[in-house]
Amino acid sequence: MNNEKRLVPKLRFPEFTYAWEQRKLGEVVNILDNLRIPVAASERLKGTTPYYGANGIQGYIDGFTHDGEFVLVAEDGTNDLVDYPAQYVSGKIWVNNHAHVLQGISYQLNNHFLVYRIKSMNISRYLVGGGRAKLNANIMKDIELNLPNYEEQQKIGTFFTTLDRYITIHQRKLENVKKLKAGLLQKMFPKNDQEFPEIRFPEFTYAWEQRKLGDVINLIVREIPKPTKPYTRISVRSHAKGTFHQFVDEPDKVAMENVYVVKEGDLIVNITFAWEHAIAVATKEDDGLVVSHRFPTYRTNDKSDIQFLKYLVSKKEFKTQLELISPGGAGRNRVMSKKDFLEINISISSSLEEQQKIGTFFTTLDRYITIHQRKLENMQKLKKSLLQQMFV
Repeated sequence: MNNEKRLVPKLRFPEFTYAWEQRKLGEVVNILDNLRIPVAASERLKGTTPYYGANGIQGYIDGFTHDGEFVLVAEDGTNDLVDYPAQYVSGKIWVNNHAHVLQGISYQLNNHFLVYRIKSMNISRYLVGGGRAKLNANIMKDIELNLPNYEEQQKIGTFFTTLDRYITIHQRKLENVKKLKAGLLQKMFPKNDQEFPEIRFPEFTYAWEQRKLGDVINLIVREIPKPTKPYTRISVRSHAKGTFHQFVDEPDKVAMENVYVVKEGDLIVNITFAWEHAIAVATKEDDGLVVSHRFPTYRTNDKSDIQFLKYLVSKKEFKTQLELISPGGAGRNRVMSKKDFLEINISISSSLEEQQKIGTFFTTLDRYITIHQRKLENMQKLKKSLLQQMFV
């Protein structure tokens, strides 16, 4: 009775009540590794057949090694030991010697179920070797699986396949919106030395002006007394990724002459050349936080919109311009001066109304991206949780 309880998942479809059965993988699959043929990239004849390796499709080739329904499991060379590569494939495929080719025995093991059964397991404990971990075929055969009857396997496999399709749809939507934003950033701001953007709101028709960034923003340094109690500051590392991660720091941990106090409406700039997501506008929630000297803060004059300027200077073209202004250094260690940032040449609309409209448009688009990003993350967390609860 105790063993029967142990072999029942925490969460399952209500029509199934009996205990799962323990089997070895080699007892319920056919292993078709003997048909695999590795082909160097330079020797592959171009075709329409997907050529699979440890981490998925490596290209397309003429001919095939297998035809049917299979589960491919990385043998070696995988780039992810946590979410171990296992995928369902069907039709004609070509597989090299870095992926095992498994096929569930009819009415004993469902191929879709097998994929997610592997995804729910800690495969790393079965791997051998050092830097290039390997799932040895003989060890793989002895992996113990707890299996329900075939009907329940089908239902579980179909459920996770549908969930994965739903996740993929949201991933594509998110990617498309991000591509849309990137394209609009190029078209709604004039290219270097040009006077008109390619796309703009129809009520605005006049040319944009050529200015320096220092003409419309000023560096703000807010000195604060050395605190006598813990204070909250923004993490440098997380801000480089576009987030304000707050944490409490003790007064003696940071040299206070190298920090800035943030106020709502500040333009905060990452001057370390980690340019993606390097620009942010402080919100009301950020008011009073502290950032390091690597994140200087700027304010606009009353003729410029802060959100507009955020998106203007977040364009990748500015990284190239800054590299010309501030030569030397490399990679993460490279830092531009606060003065050089103000020397950037910009094209700017003289209409505050147009600036505000553009700033609001991109802010709304970013909110939309954030909402979809959170939905996607929640679905991925849900899948991870269900993988732990729907298998024994």
